[in-house]
Amino acid sequence: MKKIKQGDYVGVISSSGLLKEKNKEEIAKSIELVNKIGLKVKLGKYVYESNVNNLIENKICDFNDMVTDKTIKMIVFSKGGNNVIDILDNLDYKSIKS
Repeated sequence: MKKIKQGDYVGVISSSGLLKEKNKEEIAKSIELVNKIGLKVKLGKYVYESNVNNLIENKICDFNDMVTDKTIKMIVFSKGGNNVIDILDNLDYKSIKS
């Protein structure tokens, strides 16, 4: 396992609950803090509630996209929750392993 370093990208996805549109300002501040320590943030396509109706397929897509994106060095989940179990059977474990 490699350490993350300044300039690396951190991917953020919502594997359970989605982020609220009304909180975009606070989320932007959090991203700024991450940027200040030298990391870059890439949000998944479906992290916000306005993008989807909480579709499992979109959560799976975001996770698999982050795993296969060679610029992403770490994946952070925006929220925890019970619904994450719904995506486990459909993750690209082969890509995760490599």
